Amino acid sequence: MMDNKDQTVYWLWLQRTLGCGAQIARVLRDFESPQAIWAGDEAVYRACDAFGKLRAFSEKGLPQLLDKSLDDCIETMELCRKKHITILTPDDPRYPDRLRNLQDLPAALYIRGDAECLNGQYRFAVIGAREPTRYAFEAATEIAEVLSENGAVVISGGAIGIDAAAHEAALRKGQKTLLVMGCGHGSTYLPTNADLRRRVASCGALVTEYPPLTQPGRGSFQLRNRLISGLSDAVVIIQAGEKSGTLNTANHAKQQGRDIFVLPGSRNSVSFAGSNRLLVEGAKTVLNGEDIFASYGVSVASHETLAENSEPFEALLAQEQELPAPKKGSAKQKSANPKTEKQHRAAEKEPQREKISNFDPKSISKNAQIVYNILQKQPAPLDSLVRESGLPVPLVLGSLTELELCGAVARDASAVYTVQ
Repeated sequence: MMDNKDQTVYWLWLQRTLGCGAQIARVLRDFESPQAIWAGDEAVYRACDAFGKLRAFSEKGLPQLLDKSLDDCIETMELCRKKHITILTPDDPRYPDRLRNLQDLPAALYIRGDAECLNGQYRFAVIGAREPTRYAFEAATEIAEVLSENGAVVISGGAIGIDAAAHEAALRKGQKTLLVMGCGHGSTYLPTNADLRRRVASCGALVTEYPPLTQPGRGSFQLRNRLISGLSDAVVIIQAGEKSGTLNTANHAKQQGRDIFVLPGSRNSVSFAGSNRLLVEGAKTVLNGEDIFASYGVSVASHETLAENSEPFEALLAQEQELPAPKKGSAKQKSANPKTEKQHRAAEKEPQREKISNFDPKSISKNAQIVYNILQKQPAPLDSLVRESGLPVPLVLGSLTELELCGAVARDASAVYTVQ
């Protein structure tokens, strides 16, 4: 039997018995500790105020409550010790303060990496679509850079697309980033981002409420989303369609009283329908990282990358506007598409990034190495890179952004990428 002073095993029992996302705060009002809940009998459970009000405290839930075995909990603790996974329970002073006030607070958090970054001064979630537009992808990257440069911990869910862009931006700045998982650390879910998770664990933390061997299940990511918002001061939404899962996190943020910032998109773009709806409902508009800090009365230095890219960003937004084709015989039809002209003018004015003389291809991510090797053979546009690399569009875009930031490649006015 464990030492009575060590409540961890009882927190794990409570997590196993009630399940993730349960109203643990409600139960703890009736019992002074998880050990007191474990020690109860059927008469105690029936007499408590929670009985009949929570699924676990019901006729169907009684068998689970009366299962007092701690063997699997002890095994989990031992496995975590061997795998260097830190377990944080509400008894631990390192347990995130922002989660303590949630009714559905996790009974345990399993962490790989630096547990201290769960309690940073500024923490912002940056989330969005898995298949983002170029406009959204670059905005996510540069907003996350500003947040990181100014001491904030960037939080996201580790998915491809916007999530990955946010984590990568923080890692490139050498700053902490927090990746919230919807499965256990031993899960093989999303092998594409295995390298990203490894790097986050070495410069930040991977955190989950699921025991190490837990595979993702139905609803696990929706439950995970409440922790993304719960750990944050605010949630920054980069791109969300009308039925985007990102909106689930936004709903959690509203319930938890967190601020919501939204990058606006074209009113005609289905890719931003959910985002724009949030703005109508009162979310704050964000165009850059400085906007977020300004909302909290914090002044930060202007971000050079955003200033350099102000015109290309306008052109990229124009791509989302889905302008109607001109009527036959109109004056517009006699010349090149005006939208294309604007994009080309912006691209021609885009200043080239300064090349880093000591660039080392071995220092970049594996995906960026694949793209870089292709470009070493000959210049190529995005579609050719996607076809030849075999990588999804968001991963190729992320690799190109990484290479551009290193000064290794540049894009010309025809949107062709070339090794510098």
